[in-house]
Amino acid sequence: MSFYGEERLWGAMDEEIYTFDTSNPEVMDYLRQVFRALKKMGISFFKTDFMLYGAESSDNVKRHTPGKTSIEYQREFFEIIRQEIGKDAFWLGCIAPYAPMLGYADGMRISADITPKWEGGTSMFNESKGAQHINNVWWQNDPDAIILRSKYSNMSDAEARSIILWMGMLGGIVYTSDLFHEIPIERTNLFRFLEPGIEKTNAIFPFVEKEEQLEVMVKKFVSKKAYAVLFTNRQENVITGIYSLNSIVGIDNGTCYNWDEKGSSLIGT
Repeated sequence: MSFYGEERLWGAMDEEIYTFDTSNPEVMDYLRQVFRALKKMGISFFKTDFMLYGAESSDNVKRHTPGKTSIEYQREFFEIIRQEIGKDAFWLGCIAPYAPMLGYADGMRISADITPKWEGGTSMFNESKGAQHINNVWWQNDPDAIILRSKYSNMSDAEARSIILWMGMLGGIVYTSDLFHEIPIERTNLFRFLEPGIEKTNAIFPFVEKEEQLEVMVKKFVSKKAYAVLFTNRQENVITGIYSLNSIVGIDNGTCYNWDEKGSSLIGT
């Protein structure tokens, strides 16, 4: 890719950007050394971004060693990465074709980047529903880093909280890239509230096939014989909805609490 005008890709200083050809043994050896060095540093979490570039059709590129498809070359590269980082490391694939990373990635980005504005979560909301059936099956889904900061954000507290709770409820990866010393204490407490427990959980959308104004997400905690239910309103206006316990979690009666980082309060039985 070349950028000979004023614009640069993501503000980069380089006028020309190249992609490694992993059909070249010297390239593969170099990349092996890179991941080996990172592992020796003690790094145990790896994120490989923009993996789609390696999936470019071999018919459209000139290879050092032709004869295989781009996916075959890509899988060989993934094999080297996993060998060097080890089975104990967590590997997050990002902007990647799903199928080639099966068996290699521990986590996978399933939506566009989150941005610090309400409409910046649209892709995440939609794609997390569409990809929830593979969460904790192929890998842990990654809805992107949770934006906890209030500084440099265009979201109201209600908007930010809606996105944060949704991402935390999914049962996928929960992380942030915000600077911890700049996160307000109430958001820090909310982040701690979302910390996953030992028990693996996976949320479902009981009304995903229906046209519902309120979006309902349910997570079952088997050991506690309990459910967490999240109602999200993505509309501009206030919405009131009436749901039976049976329609949401499949039981006829139970004790309901409002549950958040401040504790729980009884709603009714």
